[in-house]
Amino acid sequence: MLLAVICALLVALWTSSRRLEQAKSDIELYRAELAKYRRELGFLDVTDPNKVHAIGVRTTGSLRWQWRIYLPQNRRFRLHKCTSAVPKSGLECSVGSWADVPSGEFLLDAYVERGRDGLWLFSTKYAGSASSTSIGGKDVSWLEKGGGWSVEEVRPEEIKVLEPDRPLLLLCLRVATPAKVAPDGTILWERPPDTPCDGLMVAIQEVK
Repeated sequence: MLLAVICALLVALWTSSRRLEQAKSDIELYRAELAKYRRELGFLDVTDPNKVHAIGVRTTGSLRWQWRIYLPQNRRFRLHKCTSAVPKSGLECSVGSWADVPSGEFLLDAYVERGRDGLWLFSTKYAGSASSTSIGGKDVSWLEKGGGWSVEEVRPEEIKVLEPDRPLLLLCLRVATPAKVAPDGTILWERPPDTPCDGLMVAIQEVK
């Protein structure tokens, strides 16, 4: 009888251990699925409050972007927006603007729109603040007729984590050079040049 009791206890212990391992496995699976869904929906998991975090959020329509951003507290940051002479690397451009951005977590929208005067504008909106900058350059046919460009950006489901002293490049759109016009009026484009060119750029940088 004692042997039967011991065997029953061992079986119960083994069964409980298997159930516990299965429960742990299920929890890890649910956590992974939850993290995946959060990324797809544009939620941001801040793993280190002393670092800059950013994730792209899905939008509808062309030339519209949105990001969820976290900036460390007790530091000062600025939003850098460029609308012409976009460099291949770095943040220096001849036409653009700077604006302070808050610490903590917030949504940043950036989009191209046509103003009341018919000019093209590059607008940003975040934390109750909004601004628009005219899009410069010699030729805006890439906006009016659609053109070729290269895009570097923080995309949806992509989480970027940086040290606060490193610039956060959210968007760098550089327009290709028109090569020729096809008989049907379609513009054929080459690659963007290595020199500064028409385009758009959005970045956040710490003010030191």
